[in-house]
Amino acid sequence: MKFLSKKIYLCYPFRNFEKSRNLFFAYNLYGYIFIPMKIFLDFDGTVVEHLYPKLGAYNSGCFEVIQNLQEAGHEIILNSYRVDCNDGSLEDAFQFLNLNPDFIINTISLHTEKKLPPPFWNWEYFLVNEVIFIDDISSGIPLKPTVALPNSNMVDWEAINEQFLEKGIYG
Repeated sequence: MKFLSKKIYLCYPFRNFEKSRNLFFAYNLYGYIFIPMKIFLDFDGTVVEHLYPKLGAYNSGCFEVIQNLQEAGHEIILNSYRVDCNDGSLEDAFQFLNLNPDFIINTISLHTEKKLPPPFWNWEYFLVNEVIFIDDISSGIPLKPTVALPNSNMVDWEAINEQFLEKGIYG
C-alpha cells in the first residue's frame, strides 16, 4: 500500500478495495478521493499525424481529452522522440501544444531528457505506478488509420476518451 497521508491511502486492486469501475481513487474513512496522475504524452502519431520534422495534421479529439485530464488535476508531460533531435522540432511541438489558439489548455510540462519508452497499454500498470503513457507505439493502445499517410496509424482519442470515462480518470 502506498501512503498518501496519515488517513488516505491508495488501494490496489483486490486489496481493501470494493469492486468499482473506478480504479483511480484512494479510500479513506470518509469515502473515495481522486488521485491525480502523471500523463506522459507523445507528439507524432499521438497529437498530430506523423510528418516529422514538420508538424502533421491535428489528431481530432486530443485537445478535448487533454483539457479534461488537466481539469481533473492530472499533470501532462510532453514525452517525444523529438527531444533527441536537437533540431528545434521539440520546441515546435511544445509551442503547438501550449500556444494553440483553438484550445485553452494549461501549460504542458516538457520532459527534456531522453524519451521514456512507453509500457504496454495496461490499466493495472497505470494504477500501481500512478502514470499513463499516451503514445502510438505503446502496444495495445487504441489506434486508427491516419488521413495523410497510407498504411499508418495514430492514437484513437475517441476510444481513449471512452476508456478514461469508464475508468473514472476525469474524477
